[in-house]
Amino acid sequence: MSDEVGPDKIMQLGLGFWASKTMLSAVELGLFTELAQGRLSITSAHDLALRLA
Repeated sequence: MSDEVGPDKIMQLGLGFWASKTMLSAVELGLFTELAQGRLSITSAHDLALRLA
């Protein structure tokens, strides 16, 4: 068994962080609160961005 850390393990660590960061950002923006309260009648990503800004 090798104790070497290769680029693939570093990439896995980095990519795993992206998923959690995306979810934490959505929480910070209040996206899930808006969805839970049913206040989003969004027709585009632009409308969503305006609503959460």
